[in-house]
Amino acid sequence: MVVERRNRTLVEAARTMLTFANLPMFLWAKAIATACFTQNHSIIHKRFDKTPYELINKRKPNIKFFHVFGCRCYQLNDYDDVGKLKAKGDIGVFIRYSKDFAAFRVYNKRTRKIHESLNVNFDDISEMASKQSKDLEDLFQKIYDEYFNSSKLKKSLTTNVETSNTEGEVFHEVSESFQGESSSSSLNDDVKQSPEEVILPQTNTLSISNDMISNVDEASSSHNVIEPFNVAEALKDADWVIEMQDELDQIARLNVWRLVSKPKGKSIVKTKWIFKNKKDESSLVIRNKARLVAVGYNQQEGIDYDETFAPVAQFETICLFLAYAAHKDFTVFQMEVKTMFLNGILKVEVYVAQHLGFVSKQYPDHVYALDKALYGLKQEPRALYDVLLKFLIDSGFQ
Repeated sequence: MVVERRNRTLVEAARTMLTFANLPMFLWAKAIATACFTQNHSIIHKRFDKTPYELINKRKPNIKFFHVFGCRCYQLNDYDDVGKLKAKGDIGVFIRYSKDFAAFRVYNKRTRKIHESLNVNFDDISEMASKQSKDLEDLFQKIYDEYFNSSKLKKSLTTNVETSNTEGEVFHEVSESFQGESSSSSLNDDVKQSPEEVILPQTNTLSISNDMISNVDEASSSHNVIEPFNVAEALKDADWVIEMQDELDQIARLNVWRLVSKPKGKSIVKTKWIFKNKKDESSLVIRNKARLVAVGYNQQEGIDYDETFAPVAQFETICLFLAYAAHKDFTVFQMEVKTMFLNGILKVEVYVAQHLGFVSKQYPDHVYALDKALYGLKQEPRALYDVLLKFLIDSGFQ
């Protein structure tokens, strides 16, 4: 969970940097590398009061050579034979620091090439490489469109379609209402989601009674496009109640926890519900997702968890894999494993509180003892990695 949140932070920073500098999207890897490099040298770790760079290298970082990503710069043209009378410099934009030595990487829009050089003069305080003109009307237009079209969108999504002509009209109306959404690209825009999921067998478990749901008859029969802010709002909508029930079913099937008496001297980790809409490539809501997570920031290192590290694939490795598959004309499959992280086995005792809205009437003071990892725990990625590693080795992978 920590790794996923860190990756999300870097992606959001890179998206902002590319948009502000008005640079092409194929420079996304350079933007992420620059964002990571900058944050490792500047963000202070609250616990140690040091930057990640200082924690690893035991010395304070030097940031005198830092420059604004996407700023205009003038590079000495030492890579072409320009003769005696032609210009010795070229205009470009700064995109990254060199990994190998004290130099900078500059993107030349004229030649569409990236050069690495130490002889670069920067113009940090001037306008960005490409001026962006946005009126306030255009800036806030998307907000107005989303506000006034929200009721129209919800109505169109909940309409029962009886004929093919009506279906076409509803689809046209829904697609038009999404035209005002942001056109900003992200790293996974071009990755199509596979419909394949690993579905676990169903069993009887905790259930939510109908008296907990108000206005059931008025609840939407399709996916709700409005994300609830809290559990009280979610319990008013049948779609979200179904998703919450499904999440509890998955936890019970995998034997994630046991309801026990509250132990003395043990810290109890709180829980909360996260409500999100999952969308397709056209930004249409395809399903509602309710997830019960642990509030992991309350955990104490050495008491509630030990190891948290879990390796992840680098972007360069993924790009190399996809390039090789394309070169060999291989078919690449993508699979989503439902409730994947709930399979990780915990090595230390962790107790979580009963979740709001689903407190046991018979044992209201009891807590849950976790046998497996719950979303949000510090050791969650490590616990899953240990299980996955054992499975791969037992299956013959090296």
